[in-house]
Amino acid sequence: MQDLLLDEDYDITTEDGDLAVGTTDYQHQALILKSSRGEWKQHPGLGVGLGDMVNDERPERWKSEIIDQMEADNMIVREVDVTRERVVIDAEYR
Repeated sequence: MQDLLLDEDYDITTEDGDLAVGTTDYQHQALILKSSRGEWKQHPGLGVGLGDMVNDERPERWKSEIIDQMEADNMIVREVDVTRERVVIDAEYR
């Protein structure tokens, strides 16, 4: 998907004074993972709230929530792997 590019602090980036546009699939996935439900005014049910997973003894339970949220954002999800050390998502927009 093409959209506005954000930097590592989630601020809009520019190139030569214009808004930077590029492929944003990973950026959208990161925003969905980082956001908690209720943070997006237009989509209050969007967000995984991955920060809450930090102290969870069974992080694999988050897998179905991640899949549901990615599919709700119109992604085709091929694989999601969740461990205490990392989250791997293989998904792309339809």
